[in-house]
Amino acid sequence: MSVLFCLEKNLFQRIIVILTVANSVRPQEKDGHMSLWINRCTLKVNWTIQTKTDGCFPSLYSVRLLKNNQEITMRDTTLTSYSFEGTDSESTYSVIVSPILKCNNGSRPRGNSLNHSISAIPRSQQTYINKYISDELTLQCPLNGSYTPFSVEWEHKIGTDSTIVRTFTTPEITLTDVSYKDSGKYVCTVGFYSCGGSGLQRKLTSSVSLSVNGPPYIPMPPQTVVADPADNLTLSLSLISFPAPFSLVLVRNQNNEIIHRSNVSFAPTEVTLSAFGRVVKLYGYSCRLNMPNIRREWFGTNSIIVFNRLGNYSLSFTVEEFSDRENFIVRFLKDNLLLVASVGGSILAVSIAVIVTVICLDIRKKRKQKCMSLDNNRLPESAVADNCNQHIYARPFSFGNNRLNQDARELQSLTDHEKQIELEGRQCASMYSCAGFSLNEFQDDSIVYDNQFAPGYT
Repeated sequence: MSVLFCLEKNLFQRIIVILTVANSVRPQEKDGHMSLWINRCTLKVNWTIQTKTDGCFPSLYSVRLLKNNQEITMRDTTLTSYSFEGTDSESTYSVIVSPILKCNNGSRPRGNSLNHSISAIPRSQQTYINKYISDELTLQCPLNGSYTPFSVEWEHKIGTDSTIVRTFTTPEITLTDVSYKDSGKYVCTVGFYSCGGSGLQRKLTSSVSLSVNGPPYIPMPPQTVVADPADNLTLSLSLISFPAPFSLVLVRNQNNEIIHRSNVSFAPTEVTLSAFGRVVKLYGYSCRLNMPNIRREWFGTNSIIVFNRLGNYSLSFTVEEFSDRENFIVRFLKDNLLLVASVGGSILAVSIAVIVTVICLDIRKKRKQKCMSLDNNRLPESAVADNCNQHIYARPFSFGNNRLNQDARELQSLTDHEKQIELEGRQCASMYSCAGFSLNEFQDDSIVYDNQFAPGYT
């Protein structure tokens, strides 16, 4: 809808322009034609006068220049062009050219006058250009009026979402070998000074819309499919085509023989296109190409050919048999044996290194835990003495004060390690005491078991 609307709008604008020009030129067509334009701050005009058939022809031209309907200059010239420097950016100018004829009878009458008006007020403008594939053109920013530019910036927008694909900073853009990726809108922003001595700085934006027509184009890489004889193939095609593509699609094999002919139905869609390093979407067409019951002659490189009234486009696709694909893998391994061996060896070496590292870290962790356990069992001397006293006096039975003093003297003469062993032994004796036995019964039968409570025991 949007494409058709743009086309209709474009056509409507063209009709308006044509009618406007026709209305201003038609009364003068029998006498001549005049062109009037402004370049920077200079007004320029060209004209042609029709030669009379009654023996009279123009020999001199009287040129009058009016500014806002007030005459500012008048001159006679034998040339068919005139220029005036010093326009301002706030006025409307009119040029009237009157030919002075010279007749064979010697008379010098005046002919019919030509006149044209133009506004010098700067204003934006949108223009539309149609070109064909491989054409060349130069784009200029379509800014009307009288001005002196000091900067020009261009943006090339393309696609359904108006993606900016490139920029320019030159007054003109020259495009050679035009293609579909050159289509789109070229937006220019001009910074300028107003003419007439005001020195006012302004910026205005105009645009040039470029439409490109040409043969179809399929923005797809060559396709490869794997199949067996008698299989059915289906390919999806997306293409750009202005004008619209024909329904006929041909398939040629590598011997340039037509092996398939089909009439498809193209549907409007958005087609992805790579343009100047960006991925954009253009209006295009798509279809599904069904190719049933393929034969042996299909295997190899084939071409799909699509058409429109301006030409055709060919896309290559390859059909491989399953056995060919297996042979390809085998050939690849044989041709790249050194590479495969190097990659495999590298992977194996890395795997072994990782396994060894994990094992070493695990062993180191276990050793560290064991050392920490041993360090915790080695208590300091003060802690051992405290523990000994605590457990000795915590026993539920005592063997008398003499025995207690003797134990303390013996503990003082022992080393830390020996104290720990002695402490553990006496703790065991304390356990036996709880059951009604004493350590003396196991060590010395001559000591009397008195079964008394330890001092301070509650």
